[in-house]
Amino acid sequence: MTEEEDASWRPSIRLMKLRYKRMLTGMARKEKAISRRRLKRDWLVYILRCSDGRLYTGITNNMDRRLKMHNGGTGARYTRVRRPVELVYQENGLTRSQALTRECGIKAMSRAKKENLITKLNHQLKVVGRGSKGPIPSKNFKEKIP
Repeated sequence: MTEEEDASWRPSIRLMKLRYKRMLTGMARKEKAISRRRLKRDWLVYILRCSDGRLYTGITNNMDRRLKMHNGGTGARYTRVRRPVELVYQENGLTRSQALTRECGIKAMSRAKKENLITKLNHQLKVVGRGSKGPIPSKNFKEKIP
């Protein structure tokens, strides 16, 4: 991912809370210091729809295991009382710091923007013939955040 592509979907720093600003600044500094060879792109960002209709956003490097944890009651405290959960969105091929940055950006979005993101993904999947078999976007699918 080039610098321009990376910057195009990063969240607007003005919209975030102070703790996220500090976290993102530190991660960006740390990522520059790590050699390119050590950057693994096996992390992903996901959105779950809980049984009460609320959305939960998180990151992981093993989606199957994490989804089982959420539905088994050993995942996040937020989803424990809102089971069962359903995977509605995921973005693959990110480093850990990119996934954390993207997670912060998605959490900063309004519910309407998150629903729009999910709808766009589902529309893309129908166009390429996957139907309703589940959310598996291409590595290059990125929603630009204003």
